[in-house]
Amino acid sequence: MTIAQGHWNVIIESPLGQQRREMTINAGTDTFRASVTGTEGTHDVSGTIDGNRLTWTDQVTSPVKLTLHFDVAVDGDAMTGVVKLGIFGEAKFMATRDKARLDSAMAGPEQRNAP
Repeated sequence: MTIAQGHWNVIIESPLGQQRREMTINAGTDTFRASVTGTEGTHDVSGTIDGNRLTWTDQVTSPVKLTLHFDVAVDGDAMTGVVKLGIFGEAKFMATRDKARLDSAMAGPEQRNAP
């Protein structure tokens, strides 16, 4: 398992208040793909890995159309960093790895279905 692999519960402290997301990361050595689920539905993003740092961009369309630039660091089961919000400045990014979902995903079918 790479440093960022797994399911993450994300909080972004935006000027509009806390924005919660779920992010499932499938990471390689220096790149990753992720599925992000939030209030606007589910979509995919991809980015780069440099040591313990992940960087990627994402698009939002509500309340205004913006390109978000993420720069976060992974430390064990936590990620912290910033999201650049264009003309709206920056927001704080925090995430915790969902260990229960990780353990379930890593278990074989016989373990997931055991009584």
